[in-house]
Amino acid sequence: MSKGDYTDATMKNRDPEKLIDGRTAKCCYRSCDSTAQSGYDLPFFKYKPDEPYDEYYCGCWGWD
Repeated sequence: MSKGDYTDATMKNRDPEKLIDGRTAKCCYRSCDSTAQSGYDLPFFKYKPDEPYDEYYCGCWGWD
């Protein structure tokens, strides 16, 4: 997968029961600007209630 593949291809099929309303997650890599609605179905998701954004990994550096 290349940068954006997870957010572009898979976000349409997310489980609504795992989403967190009103929260946004950012990719954990500093040079990446990818964001997604926070949810426990995101890869490597970390809920950070005391910070403005949660974290996840969008696949920008590959999956292996």
